[in-house]
Amino acid sequence: MRKAGWKIGWHTKSHYPLSKLDDLELDDELATDSVFRDECFSYPYGNLVEVGEMAITKVRDLGYPCAVSDATKEGEPYSRWFLPRFALEPEKYRLHFELSGLKHFIKFRKLLPKVAM
Repeated sequence: MRKAGWKIGWHTKSHYPLSKLDDLELDDELATDSVFRDECFSYPYGNLVEVGEMAITKVRDLGYPCAVSDATKEGEPYSRWFLPRFALEPEKYRLHFELSGLKHFIKFRKLLPKVAM
């Protein structure tokens, strides 16, 4: 896959909810070759309850440039180390709808500009 141009990243050793681990277990779960630290980290599961503040801090301190999550609730803490992610649709027209950003703006209507009537 790498020869074909794919970027391969790191998603932890066992794909376990990081918030359920103690400090030493979390260190072990995130321990990896530094070659992966140039890419954006992807949390297993990804919501704040399963990620936990301690994991966000450790991923930042390990030197990842960013990290993606399943942050979908209003009020969740967005930062470079807790960015929202989404799965792409396999069907062509739905994929274009998602990539255009329109689905996101419809979901979060408050982001749309206010139109004076």
